Amino acid sequence: MKRICLLGYFGMKNLGDDALLQSLKENYTDCDDIVYVMNNANILYTFPRLINTDEVISSGGWIENNFQTMLWFLILGFMKILNPNLKIRFLGVNWNDILNKVDFIDEIKLRDFNNFRDLAFSSRLYSKKKKIGIDIVPSYFKGRKDEIVNLICKFENAGFEVFLFPFSTLKRTPLIYKRVESDEDFFERIGQKDKIVREYSPNGMRWVISQMDFMVCCHYHSHVFTIQAKKPFVSIPYSQKIWALAKNMKFKNKVIKGELDGKEIQNIIKRVKNL
Repeated sequence: MKRICLLGYFGMKNLGDDALLQSLKENYTDCDDIVYVMNNANILYTFPRLINTDEVISSGGWIENNFQTMLWFLILGFMKILNPNLKIRFLGVNWNDILNKVDFIDEIKLRDFNNFRDLAFSSRLYSKKKKIGIDIVPSYFKGRKDEIVNLICKFENAGFEVFLFPFSTLKRTPLIYKRVESDEDFFERIGQKDKIVREYSPNGMRWVISQMDFMVCCHYHSHVFTIQAKKPFVSIPYSQKIWALAKNMKFKNKVIKGELDGKEIQNIIKRVKNL
């Protein structure tokens, strides 16, 4: 019996990991048992689920220079010693310098999403106006909501149709059940409820992004979907993994390093009008 362990933030309303999970389910049809492991769960809970596993497949969003990442690599390395035939694969993370230094990983690659169905959307999507999508991480813009409101107003005044992409709708953390502000909560709090894209699925979100003329990207998979759709964009680097992706995919010139001030917004407006 083939047993696969999926390591990641699966089932917690995180769009990037859900996209990986969907693709894995579609491609790994020959396994008899699939075990889901939260990479931030209690070690005593997760360790027994790794035993007798043939493959460990992980997403890459949790990999940072911190104690949690180091602990997980120690666990995976120990499992490899116990079972030399264990295959360890990381998907969506070929940009990561940390992984390249770990010698017991069997495969590192960026997941390829090619088979996505066409989804109907609202009539706004078929407007003759230029369509611009905005994706932000609320914690990165904590105390800076006026920046986003100003950005949206400027785009609308320029005659653009604005779409807001919620890449995470999680409202509480899984371990200590602490309330967090989801992307949707943030957009609603700043009075932009009517602009939210509510196609919460990897299929739907990727297709909607493919219909945009321009994207303002913040989440990692917002960048991935936009690059795959070959759409022009600017990047807001809320974490080191965005800088690593920018280096790997050679789009450092698209990164906004400071605030979304008037000059940056005007540059975006000019680019969109020239499309």
